[in-house]
Amino acid sequence: MIGGFQTTSTDTTEVARSALDGQPGDRALAEAVRRELLEDASTTDLPVRVAVRGGVARLRGRVSGVEDAEDAEAVAARVPGLGEVVEELEVERL
Repeated sequence: MIGGFQTTSTDTTEVARSALDGQPGDRALAEAVRRELLEDASTTDLPVRVAVRGGVARLRGRVSGVEDAEDAEAVAARVPGLGEVVEELEVERL
């Protein structure tokens, strides 16, 4: 397990900044969100796709419960530089 047994990642997430305006680019933000999701014990196994456009992260995929969707949204929101996180995850029905 990448994130070990801790409930959150231990490293501070760093996002590469653009040489043009000093702001994090969408590609760098998407990679940072993916890395954060993989490193967090509560989200490491979730099949979440991440797309970032204009600083807005969209989380897509299918998860087994509402708690998984909430965890993914909370973990993604920790990434500095994101303007918003839009959770579009589908929760499986039992």
